[in-house]
Amino acid sequence: MSYHKYILFSVIASVISMLYLIFNQNFWWYLVMTFIIGLFLSGIFAITIVYANSVIRGSTIYITSTLIASGGVGGSLIPLIIGWEMDHFYSQVIIGTLFCVLLIMSILFILIIYKVKKINSVISVK
Repeated sequence: MSYHKYILFSVIASVISMLYLIFNQNFWWYLVMTFIIGLFLSGIFAITIVYANSVIRGSTIYITSTLIASGGVGGSLIPLIIGWEMDHFYSQVIIGTLFCVLLIMSILFILIIYKVKKINSVISVK
């Protein structure tokens, strides 16, 4: 399986699992779906770094440091936002927020992969 197929599968499966989590009220299904979502999301960061380095050759230092810095920013902002939401809203709102973030991430990945394929097809024609 190529990098972009793995990323797309993981992101779309996570979106579907999160959507199921929004509409389910059973505690045990929360545990099961949290485990499944964690499995789908676990490899995205590492594979994204490898995929970005394979697409943009010669910029490994910049790509890796940018993605790791972005992960650090996300790792510090997401708990802050989720904590604030936990104080003010119900858990369904928080799950909905995470669903929206996953949906935006999947749309961005689809657009990026589309652009990369388009650029590669233009380069291969020349």
